[in-house]
Amino acid sequence: MARAGLEVISPIILRRRDGTLNQFIRKIILNYLNGSNVKLIGLKYNNFIESIESAILKIPLIKQGFSFDEINRLFFININPDDWINFPFSHFLFPYCSKLVGCKYRHRHTCPMCGLCSVGEGYSIAKEVGLEPFTITSFEALVRAHRRLRKNGSMGYIGSCCEEFYIKHFRTFKNSGLKIILVKVDSTTCYDLSQSKAAYRGDFESQTELDINLIRKVLRVWGNNKKSEEHNG
Repeated sequence: MARAGLEVISPIILRRRDGTLNQFIRKIILNYLNGSNVKLIGLKYNNFIESIESAILKIPLIKQGFSFDEINRLFFININPDDWINFPFSHFLFPYCSKLVGCKYRHRHTCPMCGLCSVGEGYSIAKEVGLEPFTITSFEALVRAHRRLRKNGSMGYIGSCCEEFYIKHFRTFKNSGLKIILVKVDSTTCYDLSQSKAAYRGDFESQTELDINLIRKVLRVWGNNKKSEEHNG
């Protein structure tokens, strides 16, 4: 049902390339909510509408070759899903928790790319498309990274984290002043194991797995577009 609804509304959205899209969507949803006297428990209308807008605005990703499942595992902050392939990202930020437990580089910003965990492969893929890979070792390290990127003139980055971390620290991402795309981590996380406080400090001692296939696809789409622009330029 959800997919059928997206297929119906997709042509409408693809035709509306001016700044009225959000107002258009908002008006439709508000008219429905007000007309049906729906009561959202513990949720404001605006929050509900924002979540719907976020999902609908990802529809152009289908034309870029992403499946519905893949789209659900991509988070866009401060950037339109329709424009990301043209954006000059500078870095790829990886979570330390995806490095091998016991690795001496687990709590370092660098990686030797030894091949024993998915982060090494991620570093290699990022470098192939011209992104500088960097490991985030704690929440505080993320805040410092945002500050450093802004200072160095970076306008945005691609990265990876779990959905729970993204939701909990959404305002930090939103207020970073950077355009960000995050690929959802593909495994059990510190939040599933009730160890979020340890992860905040950088002390989570289990290993998560990057969704390396989706990371590869995202960087391939972005990298191919970058090469095309450079060739045409």
